[in-house]
Amino acid sequence: MKINQFAHLTVDAKTKARELNQIGFLNCDVQHNDDLNHIWIQFILACLPHLKTPAAKKAYLSDLLATPTLDVVEFKQSQTVDLKTFYLVALQLLDFEAETDFDIDDPLGSMDKLGLYHAQRLNDRTDLINALYDLLCTHTKHGQTLLDRLAALGYFTKFYELPAIKKPLFFNGKAQPIFDTDKLIREVVYVEADVDSDHDGKLDLLKVEIMRP
Repeated sequence: MKINQFAHLTVDAKTKARELNQIGFLNCDVQHNDDLNHIWIQFILACLPHLKTPAAKKAYLSDLLATPTLDVVEFKQSQTVDLKTFYLVALQLLDFEAETDFDIDDPLGSMDKLGLYHAQRLNDRTDLINALYDLLCTHTKHGQTLLDRLAALGYFTKFYELPAIKKPLFFNGKAQPIFDTDKLIREVVYVEADVDSDHDGKLDLLKVEIMRP
């Protein structure tokens, strides 16, 4: 499998941090915390909008490989996330299957083979925040970006009640689905065209269906 990914805007670290904060992936506590494991774990938990209880989320973490022999829960108790560990977990968040789609001993090489972008270093908070941002823009096994997948799982429902002044909400140049589709307004209008296709002496009217928040 080789994924060809396009339309990924390149932005600076300050913009990445601001946009992550705006969509709820980087609160003030996390943004200024030098504990890389804390930032990393909070990100993973934010990727689980479909799991509603702490027990379910902990069970999910226990199923994620951080190394070939340790799950995320075991790993974070004694070690700090590094580049290799980050992308081993990232591949699983992107729905790729260990040993079937990627080599658990070489996640970075697997990212290259799959055509997926990965960072070159992960030494501090800024590096980690940059990697988190880019991961949300990375395509999953099924073709959608990770953030689009999370949207389908209901991640953005908590943004439905944002005041109008904060909408629309953009991430990497793309408007996010923060409107309640059950409350969309549907309208029909007729627009006069510049042709008379039936030759009745009157310009055609075109039916336009509009759907808006």
